[in-house]
Amino acid sequence: MKLKIVSILICLNCYSLFAEEKLHTIGVSTGFGSSQDTFKDSAGQELLVDDVSGTTEFTYNYKFSENWVVDINYLTANSTRASFIFDLFLDNKFSMNEVSLGVKGILPLSEHNDFFVRLDASSYNYKIKNDTTRLIDKNGVGAVAGLGWQYHFDNGLQFNVAYNYHNLGNVNFVFGSLGVAYRF
Repeated sequence: MKLKIVSILICLNCYSLFAEEKLHTIGVSTGFGSSQDTFKDSAGQELLVDDVSGTTEFTYNYKFSENWVVDINYLTANSTRASFIFDLFLDNKFSMNEVSLGVKGILPLSEHNDFFVRLDASSYNYKIKNDTTRLIDKNGVGAVAGLGWQYHFDNGLQFNVAYNYHNLGNVNFVFGSLGVAYRF
């Protein structure tokens, strides 16, 4: 009888320890980024792309070990979000949608602070146009690399700051972001 009670208590204790582990995270971040490169348009003229864009990124993470996470992200960037500041200086409009899948390595700095590094493969679509004409419309597969810092509370709320580099074939897009997430 004592063995059954001890076994049940051990199982309940293991279950409660596992239940407290928060494996899933959903979040959203926003920031500003810049894209820069040179293209040849359909007429063969060189075109300088130098835009500043506002970004929004939605994320889902699954923690499969203590220091590793699988992440799925959807990013949208659009230079019209930043036009209230930069429209006087920029001639072309940049817009992008991207879905990425990858891994994130987490280095705990303290109980609630973490440093992270991210490496993803992505599928993207971006468009570059001036006021009247669509100059470039490209789809492709690219890569994402990023690093950042996150602070998480015991209740599951999490804040993060990140710097990301996106290789979109001919365009390199970099941005900084601030985010909020919930771990459950």
